[in-house]
Amino acid sequence: MIFSFKHNPINEISVDDDNNSILDNNGFDEDNEEFDVNALTTTEDFKHVLGLALLKFETVHLIPISTINDIISNISYLHSLSLSNLKLHLKDKMNGLDGSNTDIESILQSEINKDFLTNFFSNSEEYRFTSNFKRQAFYKETFGLVEPISIELGLNGSNKKCQYHYVPLKQTLDSLLSNNSVKHQLEHPQNLCFDNIFTDIIDGESFKRNPYFSENPSALKLVMYQDAFEIVNPLGSAKKTFKLVGFYLTLADFYPQFRSKIENMQLALICKESDLEYFGNKVLDPLIRDIKDLSTGVYLSNNIFVKANLLCLVGDNLGSHWIGGFVTNFGNAKYFCRFCCVNRDLWVNNHYVYAPLRNRQSYTQSIHNIENNDLLHDMGIKSECLFHNLLGFHVCNPGLPPCIGHDLFEGVVKYDLTLFLKEII
Repeated sequence: MIFSFKHNPINEISVDDDNNSILDNNGFDEDNEEFDVNALTTTEDFKHVLGLALLKFETVHLIPISTINDIISNISYLHSLSLSNLKLHLKDKMNGLDGSNTDIESILQSEINKDFLTNFFSNSEEYRFTSNFKRQAFYKETFGLVEPISIELGLNGSNKKCQYHYVPLKQTLDSLLSNNSVKHQLEHPQNLCFDNIFTDIIDGESFKRNPYFSENPSALKLVMYQDAFEIVNPLGSAKKTFKLVGFYLTLADFYPQFRSKIENMQLALICKESDLEYFGNKVLDPLIRDIKDLSTGVYLSNNIFVKANLLCLVGDNLGSHWIGGFVTNFGNAKYFCRFCCVNRDLWVNNHYVYAPLRNRQSYTQSIHNIENNDLLHDMGIKSECLFHNLLGFHVCNPGLPPCIGHDLFEGVVKYDLTLFLKEII
């Protein structure tokens, strides 16, 4: 589990007698967050559930740490009032029984001291939930927190020191593979193979013609995501000043119902967009090195040997073009598509014009033309993609999938849906 706003403990899975996966999530169901109180028989059980609840407040509901501390303080106070009232009622009921008031008081206090919630909201080092520092230590110990490392980039054009944060990929995989849900999915893959039906990414030609996965069928398939986002008012004066770019990853080996959930995507790298544009590939070097190591195989904890490699890199069109080395000026570029070599002049006159698809050979030839003829770009390509250093990966395989959000939901679907509604209504 990686600690960030998009990172939460991955859902646990249990298996019933018919080998069907059941969402367990250590007592939390996504739609119904009730849990079996009879299952909380030990202090450790309660600690796990309470820690998971507090972590969910912070990472899913984005409640500030100061507010969580205040919630804990108030709940602790209300709970102590409730216990005091309960103690008075029990004491009143027990007064008619044999035994002195001292004995009754001692018995009641002894039992109240066993109360889980009272103990965990105390200041005892053993329970450590009353401060953010103590909770962070618990998250790291219990939920496999992989902390990001800060990497210095040097001085930018304004002579300011720059840095970014990288979450070590090997440690992330190590943490994931120690999770029972992940191990179950890897050991029991869903092989939904039907003739002429696409059920998953592995049914596509892009995966089938990837030479690395053809030679290493058991290797883990990394799916990476990149996106830029504002952390301040995008309409204010600070627009773009603090804009960040995040790289996330998941495994194509996950069952689709888990792979598609945001909380199961793990943070890999986060950097200011301006620094990424200025320092370029230097920012991505640690990530590329880790993936290269994983592609040849590494030993993780418990002496587990693992191979993994990048299958595809998902993002919006602007980000995908930047990473792939393509032009990013969609409004004026003559060759604006990363999938084919369509010419804008021809496309404007006929949106259905045919153009040859890009391939490794044509991409390599464009890079050769740029390097040997001092060109800024050639056929819509500006520079070599750094991810081509990885075995089997190439942007023209293709390795940069279309952006469904922009191309469909904000593009042809919105336009065509209007026509459908007009025709139907």
